[in-house]
Amino acid sequence: MDILSPSKRRRLAGPSKRPHNDLGFASRTMSGARTDSGLGPDLPDHHQHVPLVPSMLRVATTAPAPAAREEDPCKITEALILSDRAAIREMQREIAKLEAEQAARRETEKEDLIARLLAANDASLTVPSIPRFLPTADPEIPSALPLPVSDPLPQLRAFSSLTFTTTRFTTLPPGLRRSHEIRGYAGAYGVGALDFWIEMVADTGALMVEELQARVSHWARGELGGFVNECIENRDPQLLLYAINSYHPLCTMRAKLFASLCCKYPTLLPAFTKRRWAALMGVETLCFSRKTGERRGSGGRGGGGTEFVLTWRINVDDVGEAESCVEGEVRVPIAYQEVDKENRLGQVGALFADLLEERGVKGAVGCMVELFFKGEAGVR
Repeated sequence: MDILSPSKRRRLAGPSKRPHNDLGFASRTMSGARTDSGLGPDLPDHHQHVPLVPSMLRVATTAPAPAAREEDPCKITEALILSDRAAIREMQREIAKLEAEQAARRETEKEDLIARLLAANDASLTVPSIPRFLPTADPEIPSALPLPVSDPLPQLRAFSSLTFTTTRFTTLPPGLRRSHEIRGYAGAYGVGALDFWIEMVADTGALMVEELQARVSHWARGELGGFVNECIENRDPQLLLYAINSYHPLCTMRAKLFASLCCKYPTLLPAFTKRRWAALMGVETLCFSRKTGERRGSGGRGGGGTEFVLTWRINVDDVGEAESCVEGEVRVPIAYQEVDKENRLGQVGALFADLLEERGVKGAVGCMVELFFKGEAGVR
């Protein structure tokens, strides 16, 4: 019997299943070593593994993973910033919510405290008893109202010096328009009175003056003429009447003072008596100077051509209030001005203003007369 060698038997038996190790290729057994299949070296030759040729190795390896794609650093930073901003907004909302809750809590506590204080105050108060007055002999209660009179006109004139002599109106078509004519005077009748005449067309429905015409005494037009024109332009008769009522007392005071000065200094001013003060209504200026004949015979004594000018103007402001403006200045010949190197004569106006504030108009004028016309006959 022919005994086949192990190699021949394997070729005749055909391919056999080979055990593989954990790496996916066939186990290779060295002489005397234990294989992964658990077979020992004492097995028959036909159970021994055939040595593997390198070309027969089958390496089962996993394909390498593709490299991770690198991200843009700017995008990462932007994402972090957006995340931080969102967190900040959320924190701000939480803070605002907490502050609102604290404010509401404080307001509630404040209201509760006020309520408790008011309640404690009310509890400590006692209601006073109603006083009882003893009956008086006069049952009528005293009043500050003026006593009733049959003619209230004198009481009304206590606040105004205006007297209306004519008040008539005419209805114009349509029926809500009326033409009014008003005549009157300010002050005492016939003695320095300031006459006025007003004619206007008024719409009684709209309470508006559509047309206005007005005139005052001729001697008052120099100071009141501009203001009268403004009132006519603005169609304001009420302001015009208020200005007339405010202007007349000052004008009367000025005329009486001028008449008193004319009586006191007859050689320096025109001859006027105190009773003729009404003739000086509307006069604004007095010029103190020696008369022509007396100046010629004076021989240069005293003032020698010097003049002192007193100016008293009455101005009316925008609301109809009259106010005085008094000034004084000295006029001297040119020869005096050449000698006055320090301009002392130019300071007379400021000196008169100080005297006016301290002594009034009459006292200040007396000081100026004594300064420039001292020793003049007739000055007393």
